[in-house]
Parts: sequence; structure tokens; C-alpha cells
Amino acid sequence: GRGDWLTISSHCDWRGLYCDEGVTALDIFNSKLHGTLPTEIGNLKRLTFLGVIGNFGLVGPIPSEIGHLQQLKSLRLASNKLSGPIPSEIGHLQQLNDLGLSYNEFSGPIPSEIGHLQQLESLDLGRNKFSGPIPSEIGHLQQLQSLDVSENNGSGTISGTIPSEIGHLQQLKSLRLLGNKLSGPIPSEIGHLQQLEILGLAGNELSGPIPSEIGHLQQLNDLGLFYNKFSGPIPSEIGHLQQLESLSLEGNELSGPIPSEIGHLQQLERLRLNNNIGLTGTVPVEVGQLESITSASFQNTSLTGGLDDLAFCQNREATNKTTERSHYSNRYLFGSSSRHSKCTVPTKNLTDGERTILDSIAGTCRRSL
Repeated sequence: GRGDWLTISSHCDWRGLYCDEGVTALDIFNSKLHGTLPTEIGNLKRLTFLGVIGNFGLVGPIPSEIGHLQQLKSLRLASNKLSGPIPSEIGHLQQLNDLGLSYNEFSGPIPSEIGHLQQLESLDLGRNKFSGPIPSEIGHLQQLQSLDVSENNGSGTISGTIPSEIGHLQQLKSLRLLGNKLSGPIPSEIGHLQQLEILGLAGNELSGPIPSEIGHLQQLNDLGLFYNKFSGPIPSEIGHLQQLESLSLEGNELSGPIPSEIGHLQQLERLRLNNNIGLTGTVPVEVGQLESITSASFQNTSLTGGLDDLAFCQNREATNKTTERSHYSNRYLFGSSSRHSKCTVPTKNLTDGERTILDSIAGTCRRSL
């Protein structure tokens, strides 16, 4: 079996080291390494896999000699204490399809040379201290399926706008840019990413309207735009996202009514619209008919109660959904703190006919308690 590097004489029997007419893979995981990555790593020119993960004593920069490893297909250096800039020589690794540098202390700009890695399928730069803009050259990575530049909010932070070239990444399935200081609008080119399943842009300073082109992302199951500065109406085109399971738009400056087209989202489980004080009107009855919702929030908006709200309540109670939803229906949607009736709704500004219908539905709700 494979053993300790200090006690086994045959190099190719060392734990984590694999040979095939030379060293082809080096996989050092949670091995309590200390010190820096040696420059001599660049001499292992047959390497196709280099993984050094979870060694919290490993510090310092990536040596520029990394650029000599031109057969490398996977470079995984996550969860160490590596620091400094990414060397521009990383752009020499043109066979690379997986680059994972998350959970370190890398700083400085994202090098434009990353755009040379045209075989790249996964790029994870999250949870570091990178600063400056996302380079437009990222649009050259047309094989990319996953891009994560989240939470670079240490001594520096990712800023600027989302480059329109992001729309060239038509194989992309996951795009996570949350927790930075990105500003400006979502580019309309986002609509070109028709394979996208996850779009996470939360916790930035993005502004302007949510583009209607977002309705083209018909594979999307998670849309997280919360805690930005988006304004204007919720686009009705969101109703085209028939695979959507989570819609989180809270903490923005959205205004106007909730579009009834959200009622088309038959897979929707989580709906977060709270802390958008400009949202007005009532919750559409079509939203109340969504049977898949397990969590929803509308507090701190200007939404008012009425028939549509009570229809939502009736659906939640009559189908005996979770306690969380019952609590939500009472406090957040209807603004009531009553512990006795989960179907309390404001009834002002209603016609006599509406009041009669409300009384009938409310009786059904109460009998289900």
C-alpha cells in the first residue's frame, strides 16, 4: 500500500503521488503541510492533476513556475492559506479544465490571462481577497460550466460591472458572483446563458431593472438577486422560468405589483420578496395556488390584504402545509400577530360581495385549524 513520504523509499508508492512514465498526479489532502509551494513543482512536467487542499499551514504565493506544467488538466489549491496575486503564467496552462483556488487569501486583480484557458470547465476563485473588476477576457472561456467569484470581501473586493462578455459562456450552468461590490445593471446578454441552472448575484450593489431577458433562462432553478439596489417592476418574464425552485428578490428597491405570471412557476418552493417597500397591490391569486411553496416572505412591503391574500391563506391551510408556512401566512403576508387564527386578513376597501366570499373562505380555513 501507499505510505509516508519519509519512510517509503519508492517515490511512486508515496501516498497521494501517482506515476505513469513519470509523476502524473499529486493529491495532498488535509496533510498538515507547512511552508510554501516550492518552485521545483514546475519541474514535474508530466503532471495532469495537482491537488493540494486543506493544508492550513501552507502559505505564500503560487510560484510562477506553475506555468511550466502545460499538461495540467486540474489545479486544485482550495482551503489553504495561500496569498498574493495569481501569477500571469497561469495562462500557459491551456489544457486546464478545472481551476479551484477558493478559501485562500489570494489578492490583487483576477489576471486577464485566465482568458487563455479555453478548455476550462470550472473556475472557482471564491472566498479570497481579490479586488478590481471581472476581466472581460472571461468571455473567452466558452467551455465553462461553473464560475464562482463569490465573497471576495477581505482587504479588497471585486468591483465594477458584470462584463457583457459573460453572455458568451453559453455552456454555463452555475454563475455565482455574490458578496462583492459589483455595481451597475445585469447585462441583457445574461439571456444568452440558456443552460444556466443557478444565478447568484446577491449581496452586491447592482442596480437598474431586472432585465426581461432573464425569462430566457428556462433551465434556471435558483435565482438569487437579494440585497442589491434593483429597481422597477418584477418582470413578468420571470413566469417563463418553469424549472425555478427558489426566487429570492428581497432587500431591493423593486416597485409595482407582483406579476401574476409568478403563478406559472409550478416547481417554486421558496419565494422571498420582503424588504421591497415599493411593492404594491395584493398577492395574486395565482401565487396562492402554487402547491409546492414551503417558504415565502412578503414583510416590509406596501402589499395590502384582500381577496387574493385570503385565497393564498386558504390554499396554505386547506392543504395542511408546514408550520413554517402557516406562521408565514399569519405574520408576514397578513401582518397579524394573532396566535388563534392563521387566516386573519384585512378586509377594508372590499365590496359587500367580496366580504361574503371572504367570510365563506375564512370559515373553511378556520375549520381546518
